Order: sequence, then C-alpha cells, then structure tokens
Amino acid sequence: MKGRKVILQGEELQVVVTFKRIKKLRLTIRPPLAEVRVSAPLRMSLKAVEAFISTHMDWIERHRADILSRAPAPLLPYASGERLFIWGEEVELLVTETKKRPTVVLKGHTLLLNVPVGASREDMDKVLDRWLKREVAQVLPDLISKWEKPMRVRVERFSVRKMTTRWGSCTPKSRSIRFNSELARHAPECLEYVVVHELAHLLERSHNARFKAILDRFMPDWREIQAVLNLPSSKRRID
Repeated sequence: MKGRKVILQGEELQVVVTFKRIKKLRLTIRPPLAEVRVSAPLRMSLKAVEAFISTHMDWIERHRADILSRAPAPLLPYASGERLFIWGEEVELLVTETKKRPTVVLKGHTLLLNVPVGASREDMDKVLDRWLKREVAQVLPDLISKWEKPMRVRVERFSVRKMTTRWGSCTPKSRSIRFNSELARHAPECLEYVVVHELAHLLERSHNARFKAILDRFMPDWREIQAVLNLPSSKRRID
C-alpha cells in the first residue's frame, strides 16, 4: 500500500492522490501547470479524500489561477483586419481612434472598436472586456428565467466577470452564480449550457452521477457543448 497512487479524473480537473504513512492530508498545487497533488494517510478512504478535495475547491481554484496567471499572456492583436469570434461567429475588427468615450459596436460581421488616440493594447483589452461583460449580462436574465421553472430552482443573484480558469461557478448556499464574460466569444448554446450546468449545482453540488443525470434530462447534448468549452486551447473549466 505504501506510495499507492490514484488519479482522480474529473470533467475539468485531474488530481493525483498518493497514499503514504502520514497522519494528515496534504494538498499542494505545483507550478508551472498548476497540477493538483494530494498526499493522504494509508487508511483513509478514497471517498474521504474526494470529500476533502470538494470542500477545498475554492482554495484550489484561487491558487491554480494565481500560478497560471504568472505565465506571460499572449499579446492580443487588436489591429484592423484581425478576425475575432463573437457569439461563435467570425467577425472582422475595425479599430478607430477617437477623442470621445471608447465604444464597441457590432455591425453585421464587423466589430467596431473605437478607442482613445494612442491607446495601448492593454487599454483596448479593457474596453473589449467591458463590452463582452455587458453582452453576457444582458442575455442572462432571460436564460436564467427560462431554466429556473423546469429545473425547479431559484437564483438569488448572478454576476459576470472575466475569469482565468472557470467558465462559471455556483455557490449553492447563497444561490449565487458567476459567469465568465469570455462566453460572449462562443456560440450562444455554450452560455446556455453553462447556465444549465450551474443551475444543476443548486440541485446537486458535486459532479457525480446524479448531477450528470440532471444534465442528461434537461440538456441531452451537454457533453458535445462541454467538449467545445474544454478544448486544449482553453485553461478554463466549468465548476
């Protein structure tokens, strides 16, 4: 039994558990890939380890996000003629300088990014981030309302912000949900899936068989949509 290793492979997170001759559980996050490692006493059950991991998910997520954020982020182009995706559709970016308040306007397949004269890429990123946040926020009330009744749940509040490692997250106790503004870059069904996913957590906190059965009932094609959000190019997961 000494040194026995078990890999817990969830839908969005892998944890390597090593059973050792120790008295207490130890949890570590290893850079640079933010790998999660748990050392557990030999006689502890795997179920108890899983429960420990579940109760420490917020801590794990914060530290994983911190480690992953240390990697240099690629510079976004933000130059006229570049191609971006908005709600799953490819659009052409048109950047113009203005002395007025910065704005973002989507016209057909053209995204107009109006920024102050001499704006840096970081400035443009902030302007676009605010617009993506508004895009997601304005469609969420109808989506949440659409699913609350058939799923027999109620959301107290929701928020939208840019997140490094999550597409969404839920706090069942307060019935509050957080959504990633970057979902505005994906097809609308991706945002709807995250809504259903997070509402399902109001019925079942963990990603167990019951949780999957809930998703199967209300959104049978959820696995295909989740696969899109979990492409290797993305570091985000759905919580």
